Amino acid sequence: MNSPSINPGQLVPQADALTLLPATIAATHKLLPIRASEGQLVCAGPGPFDLNFLTQLQFQVQRHLTLVKVPEDIFQIAFEKQYGSRLVPQAEALLDSICQERPEYHAVAPNNPMEWATQQCRTTAIIGTAGGVGATSIAANLAVQLTDRNHKVAYLDANFSRPSAHIALGTRPTYTIRDLSRSRTNAWETLTSSFSGIRLLAGEPGAVDLASIQYADLASLGATPDHLAEHFDHYIIDLPSHLDDPQMSFISRANLVLLITTEEPIALHNTLVFAKTILARDPSANIHVLFNQVESEKVARQAFLKLRAHLGEESIRFAGSIGITKNMERSWLCRTPLASLKPNDKEMKALNKIQAQLLPNRYEVQTQGNETRLAQTS
Repeated sequence: MNSPSINPGQLVPQADALTLLPATIAATHKLLPIRASEGQLVCAGPGPFDLNFLTQLQFQVQRHLTLVKVPEDIFQIAFEKQYGSRLVPQAEALLDSICQERPEYHAVAPNNPMEWATQQCRTTAIIGTAGGVGATSIAANLAVQLTDRNHKVAYLDANFSRPSAHIALGTRPTYTIRDLSRSRTNAWETLTSSFSGIRLLAGEPGAVDLASIQYADLASLGATPDHLAEHFDHYIIDLPSHLDDPQMSFISRANLVLLITTEEPIALHNTLVFAKTILARDPSANIHVLFNQVESEKVARQAFLKLRAHLGEESIRFAGSIGITKNMERSWLCRTPLASLKPNDKEMKALNKIQAQLLPNRYEVQTQGNETRLAQTS
């Protein structure tokens, strides 16, 4: 095996070379077949290389293997140009293999028509104060509830390199944030038509180069609430469970910040820290705290009052509480939002109440004879 120096601009695979290395193996080992001859196979990759695998590969293809080491970013562009962005479907293939119930995926409409909002767009940032508190579950189900009430909803999975919103919504994204950043699609094309009509801007698993996207970066791609306000009544931002400059850049643009927490000490401590940090940046921030998986609303209210007393701020508000339920785990397994799987579940009843309080319906569908129209609610 040799490793010659080569101009990365020459990373244009030949058809004969591609047939020797399946796409799944190429993605796993980060190898791009470039050229093949009777006794040689040339592959490019960023390294480090697995020598045991490469030895086996030489035997399988019965060719001498020549490696071309190229920078990670150049390799990624060339690899995606050839194979496309397919990491999300690969992740879902793993979930399919362990799923106890066969999921019903919600196919993307082939034409992805442009729609128009009927009210001023409202931006909601939802962030879990610790991992596993259920922020994505709540964000996804609130989005479903809103679309079921005839609102047009855009959903940004702002956990750009470790996304999970597509799992909660049972959707196979056609495009991801990486496709948009590489200018392979425009903002509207990247919005996958998802469950109940939600438009999802999905993250890309493992895309560490995109992990720290800020609001200004998204603005340069034309996918912020400012760009899409004419087409959506709600823009939901599902943020990762930590707080730094990229997260703050999105939070500062939100009409409502919903902190998801539990009774666990680390989650409550982080809620205090998150609220203080946000209010230090913007004293007028509209912060609500939602308690998930708690024994009772009384327990949640007591925890909230202690939280607000330590914070020394009257500006944060109690959003409500959601009781302990086992149905959410099932909804993740079969990739169907709980709002559809078990609409009468106690968690969904609590979310209905929370949605009515925080994101009230401003219009409803009315039918008069053969005419259907949207009417403003009081």
